[in-house]
Amino acid sequence: MSNYWIEYPFLQSELELVKQFMIDSISDAIPLVKEPLMEVIQSGGKMLRPAMVILGAKLGRYKSERIIPIAACVELLHTATLIHDDIIDESKLRRGIETTQSKYSKEVAVLVGDYVFAKTFDLLAGDYPAEMLKHLSRSIMQICEGELSQYAHRYSDTISLDQYVEIIAGKTAALFSMSLFAGAYEAKANQQTQQFLVQAGYCIGMMFQIVDDCLDYLGTAQTIGKNVANDIKQGDMTLPLLFALENDASGKLRQLVFQSSLTQADVAEVGALVKENNGVTLALEKAQEYGQDALKAIGKLKKSESRKILEKIVASILESPKKQALA
Repeated sequence: MSNYWIEYPFLQSELELVKQFMIDSISDAIPLVKEPLMEVIQSGGKMLRPAMVILGAKLGRYKSERIIPIAACVELLHTATLIHDDIIDESKLRRGIETTQSKYSKEVAVLVGDYVFAKTFDLLAGDYPAEMLKHLSRSIMQICEGELSQYAHRYSDTISLDQYVEIIAGKTAALFSMSLFAGAYEAKANQQTQQFLVQAGYCIGMMFQIVDDCLDYLGTAQTIGKNVANDIKQGDMTLPLLFALENDASGKLRQLVFQSSLTQADVAEVGALVKENNGVTLALEKAQEYGQDALKAIGKLKKSESRKILEKIVASILESPKKQALA
């Protein structure tokens, strides 16, 4: 785990327990499952989603022994979606290490991801209310629907801003929202607090994904820990590209993006034209809007360390384009 939470010792120590719970949960798996999962778990991500489970729970009656398994399962679910995501995108790097599909094969990656999904619900079944499992399964369905919708709109010149918003609401914002809700729900925080957290999680997730889409045009594999320009190569119509296409008076960007194949030189030119046509600038402004909406929802929570840390998370995500690092 990174030093992202070093200013908050309690949260950092709880996240270490989350990480250990994840490791323990796969201790009996066969080597071809255990080895790639250990690599991902140990890869040093910020663990934003399990942190949000804990932060939501701290607004209620916090019981570590009840919250840690939920936080671990949320991160395991996220891990499974990343493993499958890397297969779809044919990604070679994730958090600075070789992806499961690249190192072990696509077949292994599919089955490892499937194993994680099954393991997650096995860990929670019986000990937690059915309502919790229902919310988790709905979040996973939303992620899958978002990814499928994105796939269906690859290389599409008709995708609208509303459709893009719907896609990232499913593929990213759903699990952020679920993470804050799950902690608060288990800790029996009042319903109004749960609603504010759901709103905040949605806005944080939307902001996170837009910023992540912008990093494809700003970072390098070394600074962001994954392959850059993947969105361009795969034909994913992200917000910077959509805004740039709207401003593309010459038609050069459109011609490049929608041609049958792209060379490395073409990809570099697309990146330059997206920035030249203010695609990244406008997308980051949209991310700022979601950030402000997130802060409004967070501001309705009672004054607490959770509220303070959530505000820090928003600021950190919005600052990441300058640092070119978002994990």
